[in-house]
Amino acid sequence: MSHYTLGRFCQELEQFLPRCEGHQDAILKTVIQGMQKLLSNPDLLDPDFVGALKAGHTDGRVYTSPEQGFFVQVFAWPPGVETPVHDHNTWGVMGILENQLAVTEYQLLPTDTEGQFQLKELDRFNAGPGAIVYVSMPDAEIHHIRNPTETYSFSVHIYGAELENTHVFDLESGQVRSA
Repeated sequence: MSHYTLGRFCQELEQFLPRCEGHQDAILKTVIQGMQKLLSNPDLLDPDFVGALKAGHTDGRVYTSPEQGFFVQVFAWPPGVETPVHDHNTWGVMGILENQLAVTEYQLLPTDTEGQFQLKELDRFNAGPGAIVYVSMPDAEIHHIRNPTETYSFSVHIYGAELENTHVFDLESGQVRSA
């Protein structure tokens, strides 16, 4: 039996994303449908690749689209590791391959002070194997991710563009900075 592979997923995105004509909702729908098929492959990651991820010998990037600008990256999350609260300045889709990740989503509230921010927590949840989480511009992309478990978690991410002009939000100081 043939499984849906990362190569096939990327090939299909190259074909279908131009048809979305830049409409974010259509792009997300297309990517999520492909991600569902991708996550159904129990042999998606080669054991040697997993070992290289865990050892830090690769950044996990498996594909960069020369035409559409999206890229696909696999992450190995050691126990307890977490991101800062951040954005991507593009759409993104994350699929959980193994174990779980804790996700917190935020909404940016306006303030009168330049460089200051206020965030409202929108949702907090654990995403387990097969779960798909997405971020979209401009209102639903600030988030925090953490591996709450005692073992590695693995996820595959698709971003709509290179991660430039991103921001990190310091919840204690209320300061935002470019990443």
